[in-house]
Amino acid sequence: MKKIIRVAAAATLATLALLPGALAAGSAYAGAAAERAHLKGDRPISSHNYRAMADLPNYSVFCDIPISMMDLTRITAVQGLDTDECGTILKVTNPLKPDAPQYVMAVDRGGAGLDLNSDSFRELFGTNENFQRASWEPADPSHGKGIIHEDVELPGFRQWTCDTSGCH
Repeated sequence: MKKIIRVAAAATLATLALLPGALAAGSAYAGAAAERAHLKGDRPISSHNYRAMADLPNYSVFCDIPISMMDLTRITAVQGLDTDECGTILKVTNPLKPDAPQYVMAVDRGGAGLDLNSDSFRELFGTNENFQRASWEPADPSHGKGIIHEDVELPGFRQWTCDTSGCH
């Protein structure tokens, strides 16, 4: 069974409603998921060019989300990611520029701590040179708005809607 869903455009927290493991508004996003060490860290991270996969629209990442459904500039792989953590929004911060974090969605498994999309990596560090030090932690799901393309409809995928009470 696929875990991909389409989110209603009118949903308050539309982008995070994508996966059963996604954290909804009002949930303890700083609680259970944050307890998992790999969703919070402070160490050098690597980059990955997910946009190079744009020519493979049916290619899916670890969380079973087709490439064509996502803003590939705002996704990341997480070392040791579990399926129930798919869709978690992470705040990634360069310690030298703490006021300019990047918010990305955990959709893939791999990397050294994180394997951040190269666009977000470049925004964060001003370079594509791998293994720059960053800290990351789960963030409020509202920071994920726009990561999943709401106008993409894939037959056979469960459709969810999200509002301030959670995802249904």
